[in-house]
Amino acid sequence: MKSLKIITTLLSVAVCTAGVFGSGAAASAESNVTFYPENFTEYVDGNVTEITDFAVGKNCYAVADGNKIIVIESGTPSFYNANSAVTALDCVYDEENGYTFFFKDGDDKTYSLPEMKPAEHVFAAISTIYTTEDGEYKLLDSAVHFCPADGTVYQQITENDATFTLIKLFEGVLYGVCGNQLFKFDKTDSEKLTLDFTDYSSASSIPIGNTIEKLKGFNTEKLYFVTLNDGAYLTEIDLNMVAQTYFKVDKTYKIGVNEGFTAGKSAILLGTTGTDGEVSLVAFGGKAYIMRTENTSAIEKNAVATTEFDTATVSIASASAYSSPLVSVGTKLFALEPGAKVKVLGKVTMATAQELHRDFYLIEYMKDETSQKGFVPFGYISEFKYNENGPNETQDPEATYENTVKTVVLILLVVLLVLIAIGYLTWIATSKKNNPDKTDETK
Repeated sequence: MKSLKIITTLLSVAVCTAGVFGSGAAASAESNVTFYPENFTEYVDGNVTEITDFAVGKNCYAVADGNKIIVIESGTPSFYNANSAVTALDCVYDEENGYTFFFKDGDDKTYSLPEMKPAEHVFAAISTIYTTEDGEYKLLDSAVHFCPADGTVYQQITENDATFTLIKLFEGVLYGVCGNQLFKFDKTDSEKLTLDFTDYSSASSIPIGNTIEKLKGFNTEKLYFVTLNDGAYLTEIDLNMVAQTYFKVDKTYKIGVNEGFTAGKSAILLGTTGTDGEVSLVAFGGKAYIMRTENTSAIEKNAVATTEFDTATVSIASASAYSSPLVSVGTKLFALEPGAKVKVLGKVTMATAQELHRDFYLIEYMKDETSQKGFVPFGYISEFKYNENGPNETQDPEATYENTVKTVVLILLVVLLVLIAIGYLTWIATSKKNNPDKTDETK
């Protein structure tokens, strides 16, 4: 009875454990669905608690929040951490180096960015009153006021509930900070600046999920093509590295911005994935990319042409067929045995599809009474020819036996000379035995 209780307890624990781990596995599988970000735009106000100082240049700016500094140049961010809370930020421009940013930390030490090296720099004193060509700006009771140059009275130009902590003048333009927002002032107008930047870090962890399975046979019945919409993002992926949880990624590009990625560029659609096909894998130039399906437009292109032969044999070892005209582990469908006979269904070449980087055949392969289709590069197979009369012997029309005859004659002469030499030596030896020398006759 005691043993029965123990067994029952163990079974109960096993069932509960299975339930727990089963739930975790399901959750893990659910969270492992392939996704691709809709955009890569981040905002400064979502990355800081309160801007404590700032510096502004043309197409660039820097903000400080405690010991954290964010520098944005042409939409590209750089993040820095000072040893202590930043007490001052500034920037200087020169034609050779562009803008150089400087900061002072809580230890009253000055450093330059991006080198983070000790530097010499005189920071302008923070004031509550700044004079420009248009008039005078004043920070009074946490509100910004403006007095035109014609001498009229000050008027408040910021909202009553907006608490400004500092205002600074850069290149003749006044800026101010309210919480984690930066404002620009132009006479009686105040404009809240949209401090955004592009951050591609979210593209570094794209789950593979069941994407590779979804690529199988996607293009073997019909080859699909798409064009890439202007402003779309896409990230290069390595489809040879798919035996892991996340794609191995390279750079992220923006259509219409990066060189080689013009708007309307066409690509082979390798397949769609994600929860509802919202993610696409495309290829051009021999490389694969991942992007949002909504940023592609389907196009009709009859790129598969007929071939001069309809049967072929596999002509290389370790050949494989692929789900699309792209050689990779992720698109590999099945291996081909050397010498195996295949049916050739068509060909797709760089002449008819500029998206390719090499020419392919579309084949059908029978193995174990199962038909399989796939793409193989030119050179993997060769035309199959069958001769009912067996192999023909072809004579070399310029064949000659002259050299062979000379060789035989020379060999016979050598043999004859050797025989003559042996005969001569034998005769001499025999003569000496049969004819004693004169000394012996005298005796």
